[in-house]
Amino acid sequence: MKITRLLPKFLAKEYQNYSLNRLEAQLEYHAGMARVCEEMIRDARKELDWLERSP
Repeated sequence: MKITRLLPKFLAKEYQNYSLNRLEAQLEYHAGMARVCEEMIRDARKELDWLERSP
């Protein structure tokens, strides 16, 4: 059972709002981490290409 069903309506709304904000912050953080990883992959591929072309 969801905790919001046990709480009074006012507290349920506050909790739901807090939970939603926390989830949005986590999504933003993980999206940023994914962008960093993608950039690191691109850099590593460029480096590997350069190393393979160099004598």
